[in-house]
Amino acid sequence: MTTNKLPNFFIVGASKAGTTAICHVLADHPDVCFSSVKEPNFFSKFDIALKEIPPTELLEYQELFKDETSKKLRGEGSVGYLNSDQALYWIHNYVPSAKIIIILRNPLERIVSLYEMYDRLGKMKLTYQEAFASQSYLVKQSILYQFIINYINVFSREQVFIMIYDDFKKNPQQELKHIYQFLGIAENFEPVVVTRNKGGVPKSKLLNFLKFRPLVEVIKRIIPVTAHAKVDTFIKDKFFQKTKLTLDKKRELMDIFYPDVEKIGNLLNRNLCKEWLTIDDKR
Repeated sequence: MTTNKLPNFFIVGASKAGTTAICHVLADHPDVCFSSVKEPNFFSKFDIALKEIPPTELLEYQELFKDETSKKLRGEGSVGYLNSDQALYWIHNYVPSAKIIIILRNPLERIVSLYEMYDRLGKMKLTYQEAFASQSYLVKQSILYQFIINYINVFSREQVFIMIYDDFKKNPQQELKHIYQFLGIAENFEPVVVTRNKGGVPKSKLLNFLKFRPLVEVIKRIIPVTAHAKVDTFIKDKFFQKTKLTLDKKRELMDIFYPDVEKIGNLLNRNLCKEWLTIDDKR
């Protein structure tokens, strides 16, 4: 069975670290055929015990990359891949030469964004104290070094590109050029970078209807796709507010994240602990 329409590169995470913006930029690049479905999460669906991915499902997945005439590369982005053993196994099994892109963000900021995302989706069942407790699933999702190393060990360091979200915010065109160089595509493409998936939670309980997913989906169908980001930003700016960590909670989380951030920093030859985990009277 032919597999010549499988992706050449994958954006595997992390979630709430600017991956959506990067995916949109690469989808617009003239050298790239990007998945027609957002976050297909295809390679994380199959048990490693299988001998192979069912051919019919593999063919269906390749149909996501039909618009590939004259395109140099195919790519997709599924943030669930980063911490998925299945995805790591199957991607390497079928595309061992694939290039992997990982985007990282300050875990103190990212954990708040995760909390807000689950809240907006109606999946946050924990109280504030429970959500940011040391053993919560939000904290566990924020410790990433081992997942990064797993990809580097299975592929190679040369095949894994790691970008820091702060750098992208400060100078998006420069960071995008680094990605273009890594992928080997034209570097002179300068897209308009749009902030997407802006965070926050409703300012009052009276505004909780704005989180109602069926309502959100109806609005998305009514509004042109090109206006989604602008409308989302307008609503978030006007009716939502950011969740703030207390100073004590921030210190507690800093101590939890410090060993993981230190190892990631060492991997990148960069003092991320100083960049991310410093407040006036801490360390």
